[in-house]
Amino acid sequence: MKRPKLIPARDAAICWFCEGGAAGAFAVTAVHVFHARDILPGGPANSIWSRPDAITHGCVFSDWMNGMPNMTPEWVFSELMIFHGFADSRVAEQALAEFAKIDTCAWARAMVPTDLPDRPQVHWRWAPPR
Repeated sequence: MKRPKLIPARDAAICWFCEGGAAGAFAVTAVHVFHARDILPGGPANSIWSRPDAITHGCVFSDWMNGMPNMTPEWVFSELMIFHGFADSRVAEQALAEFAKIDTCAWARAMVPTDLPDRPQVHWRWAPPR
């Protein structure tokens, strides 16, 4: 089986959607990672990327991958996981699989579940501080 070509981190366009669709909303419901060329008008990912409720990050910023700590795939993933949270475990697994497409995200490739039996969907949220 031929392995898909990884997306260079500098060309990674990352978008996600949250419950309610607002940028300040929590509970990420879907994550997508595309190559920059695919989000251009007429590109295969443009219909997802250009949705009005899409929250976007990555190569669309001039500081992306230029040494700023909040301009890396790792930071974006942590923002999704810690600030927003995932709607459920399947969305978390889907996010890992999407980030695994980025060449510098070996950590995500190592964490992507493979060949697992069907598991029940787990709903979780961060517990409020006591």
